[in-house]
Amino acid sequence: MNENQDDKRNAALTKLLVALKAFGDSVTDCRADNAVLPWPPMLPYVHPAYWNGERRLFYIGRDTFGWDLGGGGFSDFFDKYDQGDFAGYLTMNATALPLEKRVAGWAGWTGSFWHVMNLLHLRIRLGKIVDEMSSPEILAEMGYGNLNSIELPESLQNEKCWDSIDTDKYWRIKAASQKHLDRYELLFDAFAPDVSIIASWSGSEGDYFKGMEYEKIGDETRGKLKVAVYRVSKESRSSVVVWTYHPSYLPRIKVGNAEFAETIASVVERHAL
Repeated sequence: MNENQDDKRNAALTKLLVALKAFGDSVTDCRADNAVLPWPPMLPYVHPAYWNGERRLFYIGRDTFGWDLGGGGFSDFFDKYDQGDFAGYLTMNATALPLEKRVAGWAGWTGSFWHVMNLLHLRIRLGKIVDEMSSPEILAEMGYGNLNSIELPESLQNEKCWDSIDTDKYWRIKAASQKHLDRYELLFDAFAPDVSIIASWSGSEGDYFKGMEYEKIGDETRGKLKVAVYRVSKESRSSVVVWTYHPSYLPRIKVGNAEFAETIASVVERHAL
């Protein structure tokens, strides 16, 4: 990595560290003996190859199922907060989903976020649908994150966790994450993506783009796929955001993984490349 790339990476880490500390300051009083809290926050992440890509591309899902970084639940975050070791928390966040798992762990799964996003990224980069196992070095260019750094109640219910969680503290933590972590502005400031694909209709543009200027530049239905396209800007920089279905919804509308990748890639090409 050259000096310029090191500077970009360090600037991104600094912005994440500041946001993470602000989040921690807001939720530290949620600690209590025997209180059951949700999983700790999942933060956006890029591999070093992200900074080398022809286009900086980010892939954003809804939330992450069972984001237990170190086996200690939310206490893993509080431990790092107490130590002032926010960089250590980011390291835990980065190593929880290694590249080899992201490439091979869900390969071929119908409706899998990672399988479909891998296909989409390769289609955008190579201009054709190829096996995701064929080009891990290109998949290392992907940035990823979620609309919700804290899991939603629906996900926690599916994990059989919700009934034991202190709901008052959950909603306080969720409000803090929405204020400090769950905004496109943080991702934009830290990683400067050229294009972001949001694969979930669970959020709203007014909330997610808060603090930024945005305009809808495309709103279309491609077959059974609903797609919205935005140009989002701050100061002198902008990026294109393509917003569509989560891959888990595709079997319901009878859209295949490759068809989804081809369709969304064509939208990206028309509006952003």
